[in-house]
Amino acid sequence: MVDLASVLKMFSSTNRHEIEVLIAHFLKKDRLWVLTHQDFVPPSNVINAILNSARQLISGEPLAYIVGYKRFYDVDFFVDKHVLIPRQETEELIAHVLNSLSSYPVPSLVADIGTGSGCIGLTLAHLASQHRYVLVDISEHALAVAQRNAKQLNISINLVKFQQGDLLDSFLPQTNLPKLIVANLPYLNEHIYQTLTDSVRLFEPKLALSGGPDGLDLCRKLLAHIVALYPHGAYPEMWWEISPEQKDLLLNDTIKIPHQYQIAFYQDLSARIRFVHFIPQSFHDVSDTQ
Repeated sequence: MVDLASVLKMFSSTNRHEIEVLIAHFLKKDRLWVLTHQDFVPPSNVINAILNSARQLISGEPLAYIVGYKRFYDVDFFVDKHVLIPRQETEELIAHVLNSLSSYPVPSLVADIGTGSGCIGLTLAHLASQHRYVLVDISEHALAVAQRNAKQLNISINLVKFQQGDLLDSFLPQTNLPKLIVANLPYLNEHIYQTLTDSVRLFEPKLALSGGPDGLDLCRKLLAHIVALYPHGAYPEMWWEISPEQKDLLLNDTIKIPHQYQIAFYQDLSARIRFVHFIPQSFHDVSDTQ
């Protein structure tokens, strides 16, 4: 008979928090229950499931893929190997976008480009349901994950639509285009990608992480789509998540930004440049918090 204390001792060299979460997942309890019931003896089939999953964790597989979810903005989002695991930094992006949306006419169309699990677009839809949303991804598998999360969160099909496509190529020129675009596109340059931990590089989809030699390949493409699709001078407001070193690239014309935009950079909670705000000429509340 194996109690929880014995299981925790077996994996004492592994991240304690993750082992506790793993045990709680299989017991359908929370971590506090695990910590306060270490004399509990689970059924043998549950013990075997815990031990097998703990070995996966030791091999480097991310906990989120093993348990099938990741907490984001106080909601458990389903994730699998086809989508990037949501990051804490991206939660901060939500607050910036909500602040922008507070001044928009109702309803306005918002696009989450490269939606992955849907954590950005669906969180916005939940918190600002007066607007309408379209979640776009090139991956059919990723869209299936986002749709599953929408159903799990009881997001109305009248509120959120899903489109498969490469950035904006599923939209028609000058017809029902989004007023605001939020994009957490793959932005790691090749050097940074190669230095990632094995748990990220070997398990999370490269398609969702690597953005080419300087990390900005898809960002350039998105801007080209905007120039081609939108009426001249009527470009959308945009929020992007970026890598800190890309600020200089954006300021030094490495990426051609239409002159109709002014840009402002925002730090994350670690005081690193993480977000860039593209402000069309029609906006006047430009602030640079570099």
